[in-house]
Parts: sequence; C-alpha cells; structure tokens
Amino acid sequence: MAGYDWNSGKSNNAVDAEENGKLPLSRAVKSVARRTGIKQKDTRQFIKWLGNCEYHHTSKFYNATEYYDADAVVRLIELAKKLDLPLNESFAGACRASGLQVEDDPYDVLSNPPDEYSVTVGEFIESVNSNEWINLSN
Repeated sequence: MAGYDWNSGKSNNAVDAEENGKLPLSRAVKSVARRTGIKQKDTRQFIKWLGNCEYHHTSKFYNATEYYDADAVVRLIELAKKLDLPLNESFAGACRASGLQVEDDPYDVLSNPPDEYSVTVGEFIESVNSNEWINLSN
C-alpha cells in the first residue's frame, strides 16, 4: 500500500504495520517490558539481538525506521521462561536461525514439530547453550 499518511507522519505501510502489532524500537520496548515484567534496558537489548522484522518511512524527511514484532518477542520471552533459558545473544541467535520469531507458538513448534522440522526441545536448548544454532526449516 504505497503512499504517505500526512496526518500520522508516516507511510501507509508504517500505519498498516502498527495496526498489525509491529512497532518502532522505543514503543516495542515499552510494550514488551510492560507485558513481560522485564526491565526496559534488558528488553531493548534482547529486541536488538533479535533484529528488526521490517522498516518503514516516517517523518516529513522519510526517515527509514526499523519496526519490531512486539507480540513475537513476548512469545519468545515466554519460550525462554518455559525452557529456563537466559535472554541472551545466544538465545536470540538461535531464535533468528530457527525462524521461531515468526511462529504463533514457538514452544508448541518445538514440542510438536511438523514433519519438516527435525529439532526437539532438548536439541534447541543444547543449540542455545553451545552457540551452535539449528535451522528448523531444514
């Protein structure tokens, strides 16, 4: 959806992204921290390790602003808590490599992997602990 929404000061795609739960970093940090009870400083670092999911043009200067999927980050934090894993760069890297940040329920994917996934919860935990990340889509 091309175009610019002058009332909101951002592209139509940015408006659409926000309606679908994707937020600029500062807003994503606040949303995730509020929903998970994790300090904003730690939340910010974890989100940055995961990386942005898309970018959109904002402001009258058409700045490129990175957007993050706050709902997916919350699900990954819940996964880390269920698996008793630290929210560190290794966990974020394993999630990025596996594509878990886009799954509806990452724990369910690991617990009941579809045929095309060959990774168990234990293997995922081991990959986080060893820094040898597993690509679930193989």
